[in-house]
Amino acid sequence: FGDLFDAWRGLSQGPMYLGEYGADAYNSKASHLDEQAQALATKVLTRQIVDASSVKPGGVCVGGIIFEFADEWWKDGSGNPAVHDVGGVSPGGGPY
Repeated sequence: FGDLFDAWRGLSQGPMYLGEYGADAYNSKASHLDEQAQALATKVLTRQIVDASSVKPGGVCVGGIIFEFADEWWKDGSGNPAVHDVGGVSPGGGPY
């Protein structure tokens, strides 16, 4: 999350909640499905949330939810909705 939690501390005295976070299973940097990288990215992001927990002194985060529960095939306008193709958007280009 970079400096997200530090930046929040400077903006608000209240806690923050991450409504969605996670990583794509498709690694567009390597052009293949990469569930191990997805799992590692999700673990790293979850650890950052726990480390910034508002139950700890100086913590600002009350939690987050791993997103998402759909595959977003709809993002590839040129793809076939019946085929799991690799078009669309992968923010950051890789698993995280």
